[in-house]
Amino acid sequence: MPAISRKTAIGSLIEQFLDDNEGDISPNLYSDLEDLAEEVDEAAKDLHDEVDELQDRVKELEEELEAVE
Repeated sequence: MPAISRKTAIGSLIEQFLDDNEGDISPNLYSDLEDLAEEVDEAAKDLHDEVDELQDRVKELEEELEAVE
């Protein structure tokens, strides 16, 4: 199977490993590693979203602080 484009470096690394070792690993392991790569990408997206929300909150608090000063 060709590699799936991943959004994270670790997801891409897992996909590259799968491509390089496709003939040497079981179909179940292949599927499990595909799932892992997807989970990594989803977790990274969630963390990125959380960072964005926190940055927005910091900006709001900075604006509130400026208004109070």
